[in-house]
Amino acid sequence: MNGPRRRSDAVQAEETRREFARAMDCLTSEELRFSAGITEKTEEAWRKRGLVDYVLFGNRYYYPKKKLADRLGSMMREARSVCAKDVL
Repeated sequence: MNGPRRRSDAVQAEETRREFARAMDCLTSEELRFSAGITEKTEEAWRKRGLVDYVLFGNRYYYPKKKLADRLGSMMREARSVCAKDVL
């Protein structure tokens, strides 16, 4: 009988973390990894290298959406137009 109860508690805890993230205008670790298509190891490496800003609350990481958008904007490269005859 404890099995279903524990699963229900885990589901409720995850929902609470997502609500907390929404209230702070952040992504959870899971949402960041899914959105960016990265692994947990890559997420950790990004934090250690200072590539993403984060909030550590308890033992969970949250990523402010505004800071992520700013970081993506700074990584954006502009396309340059090239004439085909110049390439050939």
